[in-house]
Amino acid sequence: MEVVCIKFRDKFPYIYFLMEPNVVFVYKIDSFQYVTEFEVIDRFDVETYEIDDESEFETFNHEDEQQLIGRGYIHNDLKFITEAINESIQKQRSLANKFSTTPVHIVSQEFIAGTVRVGLRSPKVVIGIPAFFAIGPIWRLHEKEGQMYRNEWIYDHINYEFDDDPPLTKFKNFLRDIEDIPDQAPIYIWTGNNVEEQVATRYLIYLLRSRTNVVTLLHAPTLYDQLCEKSRAEVITGTGDLRHEQIQIIFDKCHTVQPLTTKENHQLQNEWLTLSKSRSVLRTWKDHKIVDLPVDFYDKKIIHTLESLQSNRDEYIRAGVVLGQLLESENFSIDGFYLEYRIRELIYQGVLAMKGIPKSMRRYRIKIRE
Repeated sequence: MEVVCIKFRDKFPYIYFLMEPNVVFVYKIDSFQYVTEFEVIDRFDVETYEIDDESEFETFNHEDEQQLIGRGYIHNDLKFITEAINESIQKQRSLANKFSTTPVHIVSQEFIAGTVRVGLRSPKVVIGIPAFFAIGPIWRLHEKEGQMYRNEWIYDHINYEFDDDPPLTKFKNFLRDIEDIPDQAPIYIWTGNNVEEQVATRYLIYLLRSRTNVVTLLHAPTLYDQLCEKSRAEVITGTGDLRHEQIQIIFDKCHTVQPLTTKENHQLQNEWLTLSKSRSVLRTWKDHKIVDLPVDFYDKKIIHTLESLQSNRDEYIRAGVVLGQLLESENFSIDGFYLEYRIRELIYQGVLAMKGIPKSMRRYRIKIRE
């Protein structure tokens, strides 16, 4: 692997990158939120400057120079640039939040983080994990090797609408968010009766193993039953099922929930170490346990659903329709993109025939192969 080496200077809120012997790329940090490669390249206010000689870079100040107007620049080293920007942000965050006691709430997915942010009154910090732990490897995910392994598997099998770099960068940024939690800030981990939150809970507890923060688990279904007015139509299995107003009600009234004891903490850490030995890519929550499933667990259900939608054996059905019917009828708590991956595998195996381009589930149709 080629090692990228770019000269750069951190002059917060600006970072200077010497991209060519005489071209300086100037990036302004305008928030304490970590960035991805896409966010860096999508910035419209990035400036470029020209210097006479590389030796001038050490004393370069963009405020004293004339910006190059009308000249774009293709950034071939976005990973390096993004990493440098995020390292600068982390330094500043560490200084700004060193003595903060603002409560930190951690949830298992980013969309749940949005609900919690809306639901809770300030001050608060909310962190969402940019991953869906029901699918994909969690083998050694607490180490860089495991993070790369999961990222590669997701890229090779799951047809998300993004490139291969941002998911890993987003996950690194999540880990930075965890590192940035001040030692005196109370931590609340929201969890529920589903595999993604149960895996996330054990993973988070392991990540926090050397921290001195007081950590409390907020079990959404239990607290909902105890503290909220119930509706017959509502089935709460996890934090993602709560409405934003219920989030605040639960947090206001949950003071009887005791923080994790040292024994409980160690138990969850050990459970994570056991989980992280598995190379399974599919798991569920059954009988209060995290259970690995075979990779093809849903294949028969996919075939049965397709057969039920066909008016005759020659009819092709859009893949998205099959997935929608499957998710609705079975009420699966599973990523539809995983099921779409299994459809593609059934095509490769010759079980299903296809028309179209499998770029997304809306772009191709399938039938049972004769």
